[in-house]
Amino acid sequence: MSKAQEAYKEELAKRNAAIAKVNTKANDSEERESPEFWINVGTVSDTGEFISLPYGLGLDTMRFSERESGDTTYMMEVKNSLLMVIRELVQDMPAGSELTGEDLEIPLTVRIRRVGKSTTSTPARGRDLLMSALKKRS
Repeated sequence: MSKAQEAYKEELAKRNAAIAKVNTKANDSEERESPEFWINVGTVSDTGEFISLPYGLGLDTMRFSERESGDTTYMMEVKNSLLMVIRELVQDMPAGSELTGEDLEIPLTVRIRRVGKSTTSTPARGRDLLMSALKKRS
């Protein structure tokens, strides 16, 4: 085995140990912590105000992927690496501050995926208001 392969295996073992530690802590309901860092998805209004979805994702309490169906081991490692990189980048943020994907120099993208049976959709109430706000930006 080459030195590079040995170094990779050693790094992988360290990551797996870190993942197991975080997941064990996240699964222990008595030790569950409230997130300090949040990822919020939303849009910016024409007045510059950030309008987020009602709930964010707790970044520092998010569990690492152990393996999702359909994911290869490689993709699982990439997802966990993204989580670690983002956590490292925000670690020194002052309380009350905010960063965007541009600030982090990470091209974050939002994707929405639907699972389950297909149905005919109808526009939700309030959609026209949001769409008019988005049209003003373009």
